[in-house]
Amino acid sequence: IGKFGAAKDQWFSSFLLQVENHSSWHRLFVDPLSRAMYSSDGPDFEFVQQKRKEGLSIHEAVWQLAWKKSGPEMASLEAWLEEHEKYRSVA
Repeated sequence: IGKFGAAKDQWFSSFLLQVENHSSWHRLFVDPLSRAMYSSDGPDFEFVQQKRKEGLSIHEAVWQLAWKKSGPEMASLEAWLEEHEKYRSVA
């Protein structure tokens, strides 16, 4: 890999892993909820704070932020959760 694109634009973090004399670069991709929960972006912080003032729990506020920023991924995540809840109820 010659160059990583800007992590902020591509929703990943890059890190260097060093073990003894070996080193390699890796990309860490996380789910939309983690991206929303750990965002340090000012507007994201303000969004969550506003939702908290409106009476939402921190979990609900982060969930809404994740939907706002990553709607298609959240739709896939919710579909996956619904499908797997069926199996969980049966077990």
